[in-house]
Amino acid sequence: MLKLLFILPCVLQAQTATLKVEDGAGVPGSTGNAVQMILENSMDVAGLQFTLSYDAEVLSLSDVKATDRTKQMDIFSWNELSPGQVKVLVADMAGDIIAPGAGPIAILSFDIASDALSGDISLNLSDVVLSDPFGEAIVPVIEDGMLTVLSLAATLRVEEASGAPGSKGNPVHISLESYAEIAGIQFTLNYDPTALNIADAKAAEGTEGMDIFSWNEPEPGKVKLLVADTGGSTVGPGTWPIAVFYFNLAEGVPSGEVPLTLSDVVLSDPMGNTVAVNVVHGSLRVLCPGDFDGNGKVDFDDFFLFVGKFGKGSGDPGFDPAYDLDGDGKVDFDDFFIFVGNFGKR
Repeated sequence: MLKLLFILPCVLQAQTATLKVEDGAGVPGSTGNAVQMILENSMDVAGLQFTLSYDAEVLSLSDVKATDRTKQMDIFSWNELSPGQVKVLVADMAGDIIAPGAGPIAILSFDIASDALSGDISLNLSDVVLSDPFGEAIVPVIEDGMLTVLSLAATLRVEEASGAPGSKGNPVHISLESYAEIAGIQFTLNYDPTALNIADAKAAEGTEGMDIFSWNEPEPGKVKLLVADTGGSTVGPGTWPIAVFYFNLAEGVPSGEVPLTLSDVVLSDPMGNTVAVNVVHGSLRVLCPGDFDGNGKVDFDDFFLFVGKFGKGSGDPGFDPAYDLDGDGKVDFDDFFIFVGNFGKR
């Protein structure tokens, strides 16, 4: 019976260690992308070694470091067996151990080739050996991982907008989607100057922290924007609104689409490197006068909206110039007759 009691804990102990690769990510050309090796162990671990394999055409190993769980071990060594294979050894001659717990025991740093295509790069474990303080082997569970190469290309997009002829301050939003930090942005927004004229441009949520936000109109139909920061602030990874342009629509512009196109687009990262960018153009839809809800037709829904604004003048609470169809500063019967004349139109 005693013999059985001694054997059973050893069997249970041998099944409660897991070594796994925690997934990492980075963009082409980036350096020092961290991949953590995680050990979950319910017993003392006195030594371990493993080999990690990866695609050497995409990844190159720059360093391997100990963590808080292994920095007390006097043997922490690594070497590349061949391109695409690194062997790590952790032990201690004085008897220090990796205490029971869960967390990283090594951090590997990878550089990603500048011409790497986006996708997942497998990180596979082999030749894994764990031992307890008595030199007995611990049978681990092994979990491979991956390093995901993210698309370096950012996307700069003109969001769709609308407005009625003669309306002022129609907002056109520009958004940026990127997996990397963007430190500098410049582009030209092109439009038809017979239909639109630029009234203002302002920073949006993604660029409010940047101390350089300047725009100018080098010629009719073109507005140029520059965004940067002398203190190192950036537009973080994700999708952000970065600018809002306010356009006045000319009187008499026919219903339809006014193209808004981007050109001369340059994005840069914090190191000054140019970031590849996809451009998505947009348009400002010119609404038929009286199409207050922007659904493409003047109908009873618009009539009820008009009734709610009728009688209000400039300076009155709730006054909206979009309903002042003749632009005289008040919503009155003159505007109503214009509305009636457009009723049913698309």
